[in-house]
Amino acid sequence: VSNIILFSTQYKQYRPSLFLVDVNCSKAILNLGVIFFVIQVAGLIHYQSANFIIGSYIGMEDVTSYNVTFKYFNVLYMVFSIFIFPFWSAATDAYASNDVQWIKNATKKYLTIYGLFVIVGIFMLCVSSLAYPIWIGKDVVDIPFIHSSLCLIYMLTLMFGSIFGNLLNGIGALKLQYYSCFVSPILFISLCMGLIKLNFGVSAVFIASIISNFNGIILAPMQYRKIFVHGKGGLWKA
Repeated sequence: VSNIILFSTQYKQYRPSLFLVDVNCSKAILNLGVIFFVIQVAGLIHYQSANFIIGSYIGMEDVTSYNVTFKYFNVLYMVFSIFIFPFWSAATDAYASNDVQWIKNATKKYLTIYGLFVIVGIFMLCVSSLAYPIWIGKDVVDIPFIHSSLCLIYMLTLMFGSIFGNLLNGIGALKLQYYSCFVSPILFISLCMGLIKLNFGVSAVFIASIISNFNGIILAPMQYRKIFVHGKGGLWKA
């Protein structure tokens, strides 16, 4: 309803039209769309397979333990996502204007915000044994401290990687992330199965999640430095 009203009144000059479609741009747009699609599918495999692996190879009770821990610390990631969300489009605008200094300054600011979230995360970890009973009730499920610790580390790696991920998505430097998506789900499942056989239990899923996020922890920050600090091109900028 809002689309009809706005594009018929104050945004009439921006109203979409089939007559304005440039088919020559379709290849570039669709190629970018396919890359984002593959990245989303890789993430889906990772996030959705965790419960299945725990339920099938560890135990259904541990699915509850995993989900309670995950949802508790995921609050941290959700709030951080609110802060990081505008960075994507802002980075696109700054990159198009060749304002490299703004990108560097913005990245430093987001890393500072990230540091504050690390402190909040450590506090959440310290009070987790008190927070869980308040949230789900006493003696409902036993959540070992090591699970909470590993889940916090995993969330912090996601948040750290999202700073550079949003920036690189904004400037269209997706090739490395695209290639890593063919490796990370396989690495995740393989590590899960191997560590479960070594009796790591639910910790196996958290450890596998941290390691398989190598793009966010290693590749994306490296790609940022190669592009904006060392001025490299090629695959780093693709």
